Amino acid sequence: MDIKYNEIIGLNDYFQPAYDLTDEVGNYWKQFITNDKFFDVLRGVLNSLEGQRPDEKKSIWLRGTYGTGKSHATAVIKHLLFDQESEIEEFIGNFGDTQLKSRMLNLRNRLRVFPVILKGTSNITDNRTFALSIEKAVKRALKQNNIEISTKSDFEKMIHQIETNPWHINWEGVIQEYPQINMFVKDEEDLLKKLRNEDLDILKNLEDISSNGRIHFSYSEISNWLKEVIEELREQGKADSLMIYWDEFTSVLELPNSGVLLTELQNIAELSVNKGIYLFMVSHRTPSQAKITREDMEKVLGRFRMLDYSMEPLTTYHIVGAAIKKKDKSTWESLKDEKSYGMDNLIRRIVGTEGGVRDYNLLENLFPIHPYTAYLSTFIVRNIGSTERSIFEFLYDEERGFSKFIKENPSGINGVFLTADYLWDFFMEEFERIDYQRFSSILNKYKLHIQ
Repeated sequence: MDIKYNEIIGLNDYFQPAYDLTDEVGNYWKQFITNDKFFDVLRGVLNSLEGQRPDEKKSIWLRGTYGTGKSHATAVIKHLLFDQESEIEEFIGNFGDTQLKSRMLNLRNRLRVFPVILKGTSNITDNRTFALSIEKAVKRALKQNNIEISTKSDFEKMIHQIETNPWHINWEGVIQEYPQINMFVKDEEDLLKKLRNEDLDILKNLEDISSNGRIHFSYSEISNWLKEVIEELREQGKADSLMIYWDEFTSVLELPNSGVLLTELQNIAELSVNKGIYLFMVSHRTPSQAKITREDMEKVLGRFRMLDYSMEPLTTYHIVGAAIKKKDKSTWESLKDEKSYGMDNLIRRIVGTEGGVRDYNLLENLFPIHPYTAYLSTFIVRNIGSTERSIFEFLYDEERGFSKFIKENPSGINGVFLTADYLWDFFMEEFERIDYQRFSSILNKYKLHIQ
């Protein structure tokens, strides 16, 4: 056979190995493959939003290992709770669970949840920068959705004070006098520009200077400020509730002063009970694994609905299948039928007695990935907590991954299927990096028989 696989199949350009909540691409969120774990999380969110008792109306804490699709799942929930109903009806219509489908549509008929997105530490160093990071995220979300409110952020309050100058402060003199200001800006115009760009360091330094009486500035507690924001959103008919989605929150938990920051987090989480303000924290660790005291941990756990998210085998097959693009479907079909002849029993053994026609087709349609290679990939996804060498990046790797395979094959009898040795070669460095006994014993056996 003269043609190579890459002439009849390829990889979808839009596919993203890692989903970025802060930089979404069009309607890519709709590529998400729903599964039982996702439906469990969605039910938990709906339970919080629809809860009648105070102990039911809790913020959300979603936890799971790297590479399980937590960020993408979170994006889907964000869109389902806020986007126009016409934009989400088709997606909800594909839910296999008719009761959940009806519940979701009913909720959207009477409730819209405004989304605010944060990711990682966002330059947070203390309680103040924690609050300012949330302010910035709220203002960014309002701008993205073309919503204007009269409630001012602390950046806007400081800008107003400089521009109107009610205390007749010589701002040029302040800039020259304080090194923590003049190291960043050269004059008043430059200072205003930094504040309009929501520079955390500049505002924080100006607030520190205010303690000596030269500048008169006061700010609201972040919890009170958020209450003003949601009240105005309701008055404008833009939203009924507000949800702060914080992806990769693990890095915040690992800050030296994470215990102090979680006190602020708890204050916001308490607003879920009667103010319609919720947190949706996404982390790959539970609070009990972070650098906080047992007492702080118990306070956190009491204010959140803890939800787990893990990737299921069928989800892995779905996502790998969604990434592969059939350029010449008829040629691919005939090749698949020819080369996969006699593999029926193997595929049936893999999908198990509970697997139906749908599960069988999912695995068969991953050709030229060998069915058992696809099966093994599900264990790699579950056992390697790394975004750097996930199964998705394996697909796009041109040196040792799927992309290399389809460029060079088929090449004789050994090049028909992508077999398990490709997975091993790609992930072996990760096996060596992770300090797990079960990996070290396998590696030792491999090295013993490498020849």
